[in-house]
Amino acid sequence: MKKTTLILCVAIMIVISSLFVHADENPILGEWVSAKRTAGGLGGSKYYKQDGTVIATFGALIDYKYKLTGNILSLYNQEGELSSEEEFKISGSNLFLKNVKTSKEQKLERYDGDHKNGIIGKWIGENDTGKKWCFHFTENMNCYFSVPLAQVQGQYRFYGDKYM
Repeated sequence: MKKTTLILCVAIMIVISSLFVHADENPILGEWVSAKRTAGGLGGSKYYKQDGTVIATFGALIDYKYKLTGNILSLYNQEGELSSEEEFKISGSNLFLKNVKTSKEQKLERYDGDHKNGIIGKWIGENDTGKKWCFHFTENMNCYFSVPLAQVQGQYRFYGDKYM
């Protein structure tokens, strides 16, 4: 009788543990940005972390393609038109941008990404009103600019092929 109970308990534990996806196998990790936006460019994103934290953000989202030529960063809108050219310099965990036309300078701080990858990663700055904003440069030459208006943080968990 004890042996049967032990086998049953072990079997139940195996079934229960198989319902949870291990962090290394978690296909949802990373930042997911809404593909559809309002006419004014408002949309949302969710950032799923390995520790089970999810951060949902709503705000302004603008997609760019970027090109680096020497120390010049060129940003192109969705129609392929040049939106901005910035002189850039990376120093430690800071990214300095200086607009070629207006000479306006901005300082951003690395939020995410490895310093060995140059500009690739997420950079956070502040505008003149103290509002935070973000540039996220990817390896495939996409750049996402966002100004969060609202943000909430919570926890998520996988149950089989569903998350909650």
